[in-house]
Amino acid sequence: MIINNLIDIFIKIFSTSKQVNNKSNNVESANIHASSENIDILLTEYAKDIYAFEYSAILDDKTCPTCAKLDGSVIAKDDPAYYKYKPPIHDGCRCMWVAIMNDEINKPQITGIKL
Repeated sequence: MIINNLIDIFIKIFSTSKQVNNKSNNVESANIHASSENIDILLTEYAKDIYAFEYSAILDDKTCPTCAKLDGSVIAKDDPAYYKYKPPIHDGCRCMWVAIMNDEINKPQITGIKL
């Protein structure tokens, strides 16, 4: 139930960003981070249901070395690294933290920050 609600919200958040993302990298970055702020609001409401966060970078020729190294890092939900590396960590950053919910079947192992 909670997962379905989150999925519906994420679809609403990102469906508008897909329409705009093709226009420019700056618009894409702004859209992702506007969505990131909306997700932070949801995190407060669903904090008890979150297991961890995984750093997700768009890996292409525009990805900076730091974001590439952070990609795939899994941290505990109360790890201060969430705020230290909260996107955008630089101009044009297109990364985000992805919440991993407690009820996921194949939860990844918490790795900590990989730099």
